[in-house]
Amino acid sequence: MKSVWQAEPSYLYPPYSQGMEEYGPGIVGEVRFARQDGGYYVQLYDREGTPVGRTGLWRTEAKAREAARKLAAKIGGV
Repeated sequence: MKSVWQAEPSYLYPPYSQGMEEYGPGIVGEVRFARQDGGYYVQLYDREGTPVGRTGLWRTEAKAREAARKLAAKIGGV
């Protein structure tokens, strides 16, 4: 049985569209592939859908996601 004080993780009920991932508190993002440049980047948005940042170009999707987590922590002040 769950305690009244135990909050459920926010990823159980994402209020954002499909394909978006949560990278920080209140910050979601979408991995995109830049075909012309041949790399991946992550566009970050706040909960309202306003763009708040973008990572640089990375060779792998995993590196782009890691850069997005670091950038979201920096933007969120964590």
